[in-house]
Amino acid sequence: MLKPVKDQARVFAHGEIDISTVHHLLELIEACDNTLVTLDCKGIEFIDSTGIGLLLRKKMEMYETGRDLVFVEIPKHVSDVFEEMGIFQILEEFKGM
Repeated sequence: MLKPVKDQARVFAHGEIDISTVHHLLELIEACDNTLVTLDCKGIEFIDSTGIGLLLRKKMEMYETGRDLVFVEIPKHVSDVFEEMGIFQILEEFKGM
């Protein structure tokens, strides 16, 4: 049985996530003091390698401080990009740590 995590926040991403917009999304994530931050990706229309790279770096930074950033509701077109770039493999490595 899963126990609910009380110290969590959910951030909703939408539109294009690229070099010109990712910093706004990172600011929203950083504003959350929670142990667990869930990034809801269902509204993402486009994401480039810069956006993905910076989100992964944020995940690593949070992991190093005992926090976590998880990605949920990933649309197929974004999932395809994640798959091509090996992002799912990287995210799986975090689970094993």
